[in-house]
Amino acid sequence: MWVRVTILGRCLTDGQLALYRIPRTKITYSNIKYDWGGWIMVGLESECGNGKRKSGGCQARCAADGATARVTAWTHTGIVVCASLALVIGAPARAGTDDAAGNAKAARAPVKPVTGRKKPAQAAAPATPPAQPGAAAPATVSRAWSAGPGTAPAPSAGGAVSPEVAKMIKFAAFDKLSMKGWITTVPPAAESIFQDPNGLRTALAEYGIGYVAYSTNTFTANMLNNAPPKPQTYQGQIPTTYSFSEVTVSYDLGRLGLTGGQLSVGTMLTGTTWEPLGPSGAKFANLYYFQSLMEDTVQLQAGVFYNAQNYLGLLVAASMATGPQALVPYELGLSRQGVPAPGANFMINLPNNFYNKAGVQRSISPDGADVEQQANPIGLGLSSPDAKALFIDEFGYKTFSSPAQGSVWVRAGGLYNTSPYFDFSAGRKTDTNWGFYAAADVQVSQISSAPYEAYQGYYVGGFYMTSDPNKNMYQNYYEGRVYGMGIIPGRPMDQTALIFGYTTLSKSALDFQAALTGIRPFGDYASVTVSNSFRLNPGVYLMLGTSYNVHPSATPRLKNSLNFMASLTTAF
Repeated sequence: MWVRVTILGRCLTDGQLALYRIPRTKITYSNIKYDWGGWIMVGLESECGNGKRKSGGCQARCAADGATARVTAWTHTGIVVCASLALVIGAPARAGTDDAAGNAKAARAPVKPVTGRKKPAQAAAPATPPAQPGAAAPATVSRAWSAGPGTAPAPSAGGAVSPEVAKMIKFAAFDKLSMKGWITTVPPAAESIFQDPNGLRTALAEYGIGYVAYSTNTFTANMLNNAPPKPQTYQGQIPTTYSFSEVTVSYDLGRLGLTGGQLSVGTMLTGTTWEPLGPSGAKFANLYYFQSLMEDTVQLQAGVFYNAQNYLGLLVAASMATGPQALVPYELGLSRQGVPAPGANFMINLPNNFYNKAGVQRSISPDGADVEQQANPIGLGLSSPDAKALFIDEFGYKTFSSPAQGSVWVRAGGLYNTSPYFDFSAGRKTDTNWGFYAAADVQVSQISSAPYEAYQGYYVGGFYMTSDPNKNMYQNYYEGRVYGMGIIPGRPMDQTALIFGYTTLSKSALDFQAALTGIRPFGDYASVTVSNSFRLNPGVYLMLGTSYNVHPSATPRLKNSLNFMASLTTAF
């Protein structure tokens, strides 16, 4: 269907009109309501003053880069590509646009058939590096599931909706109902095994209900077989498995008049052959309220959830051998998969791609995940022994891949825990604990100039974390990485990574252990990891990796290890 809208164009490069802005448009299709608008990438088709329709708008050139121009055009609602999400909205059965005052008015459509239509370019997906294959990131999922297919098929002549476009409309609606709040990518419906099983997602979407279901299963083993089986002090010392599954259902509170609101509840099932990776069993994964305000400029989240997916980008900073407690944020009490906690987050998206996210949560028990599990077996507990407030703040800059630029994500933040922690220098518990982190990931090359392939290319990144040396065994963590998205010919959604990690242990902790046992532990740990994540099918990812680890165990002192890991992630 063609609707008449006023388009605001923005010149980007070479004087070409590359971005368009359309007013908020409300659409109803198959009893599902859509509400879209804002800046969109090239790919919009318009009917110009000369009666010809063309991709790229009615204005051939702009006066100067950065200039703006306003033009009224007939725009086909079947081809609207969102720059941030790479979603395609198809032609609706009924449509209307808002006037300058925001009042809905009827849209008029021309009756002549559409001819000579070009396929639109799809916006690039935000590319994020692969996780180092480690238990600290059990939910490792190929970020390529943000990339999506290449181009969208055009509607049939006369503005009728093709089956492909109709399917895209449905999946756009499904993803809009998916749980919100993560700083990492939530698995989209199109990138799942069953997609819309027997119309289940469609039926739920009619009532404002969406869901996300995924599972990750990892296997790690030291191929050198040079360590005693007991006691096990690192992942892979003996063959080690870990599995995590989650199903989260969300409800659109806009159905009740609370526009931008969402209520989510999830359950999880974990299992491991090495308890330090996390408590095994079934419990609630989350129960929280999310609210978006001012067109996503402000986001609020409150309830029970795990914050590891809301901050830092920990999926690129996992350690393969030592498990989650080797990561500074987990030492500091940050909630993670298998160990949720009550809290609240506030995020504001600032101008020029900057953002700030701040939050407070009830700390995980300073005595560890085992004590937390005993105090909070179902996952919804408001208290835990000695666990008090943990404050966290992150400031960052984030851009997505496009033909004009590669993706950039720079962030830094701090954590402050008011809970009492064991002080190695004092030999007893004392109040508070703290930590700081900084990270960056930059796309340095692009393989293709096509908008929907802009995420493909090479990246470099780094991570630094530090903490109070008197309260934490693992004081500093350094990481450098080089990785690629779609760099293997014929494998556009695979990820390949080379990661170097180095951890130093606290001198206070080493002195305490030496005085207690008479043996001084190793003071550092280093690793080199090579991994590749294969996208086998929509919703099926197999990651294979090897990691050479120097000092994999601080105490007892064990020989270096060469760990093999396989991780299968599936989304349903």
